[in-house]
Amino acid sequence: MELRQIKYFIAIADSGSFSAAAQRLLIAQPSLSAQIKALESELGVKLFERNARGARPTSAGVRFLQRARALMAEAEDLARSTRSMAGEVFGTVRLGLTVSAAYPLAAPILGETAKAYPRIRFVIVEALSSKLMDLVRREELDLALSFSPAFTEGVRGETLATERFYLCTTPGHPLAGEGPIGAESFLHLPLLLPPVNHELSERLVSCGLRIGLKPVWQHVVESVSVISSLVEAGLGISILPYSAVAEAVKAKRIAARPISDPELARQMCLIYSSRRTLTKAELEVARIIRRIVADRIEKGATNWVSPR
Repeated sequence: MELRQIKYFIAIADSGSFSAAAQRLLIAQPSLSAQIKALESELGVKLFERNARGARPTSAGVRFLQRARALMAEAEDLARSTRSMAGEVFGTVRLGLTVSAAYPLAAPILGETAKAYPRIRFVIVEALSSKLMDLVRREELDLALSFSPAFTEGVRGETLATERFYLCTTPGHPLAGEGPIGAESFLHLPLLLPPVNHELSERLVSCGLRIGLKPVWQHVVESVSVISSLVEAGLGISILPYSAVAEAVKAKRIAARPISDPELARQMCLIYSSRRTLTKAELEVARIIRRIVADRIEKGATNWVSPR
């Protein structure tokens, strides 16, 4: 059995026909058919059922496909990690960022990496923390910055910073100010919030249970940037991380007060797969991310604090 044959098998299963797979693989269809026939002969089972619409895996083929994908992923990981350990640092790093992490961190990460390692290329994915966790678990992302992730099997990580949540209003709002504000002062008011199953909303519900109040959704808005724009337009108040409104606060378009009693905060974590070794490019990007976050904590640029 050869890796080439396994690669051909997966291509046919994904394409749905021998002809489509041959075009995708840039090889002649008779050669492709011969390789699959040889594989079937070695395994002693039929892997595909051919029909007028193309080809689909048999029951044995379906079971073989699951193992085949895992084997090819392991082989590709082995080749990638081995190549990266020799000589110049290069390769593609698939990096996931939440919306609130993307704004302050995407440009510095890509900029510093480009200066130090110009042959590193990025694929950037922006998503909610729960989605990023799932993508890392499925090894569709190499690294991700996620907030207070619920760690699952196959994922490990490290806490880089703690970020507090702020009550965000227009500067002229009755609740605007500079000092901390207790949750009992606003939790009974209608708020612009993400869906109930969002991390922030879950934290507010938990906070409300502790003080005998229940959050009230004025509007359900999944986008942090849209919530920020609505607050700025005076169409509601919300709870947001400082990094999401830092520029608007500096420009005095939004007033932000840290929440206390109880304090609302979350942990920023760098997460990655525990099932494989990080490549040299991924290790270097992770090192750059740690340095950038630590520098911002030291300078107070985003109101992050050291992990606690």
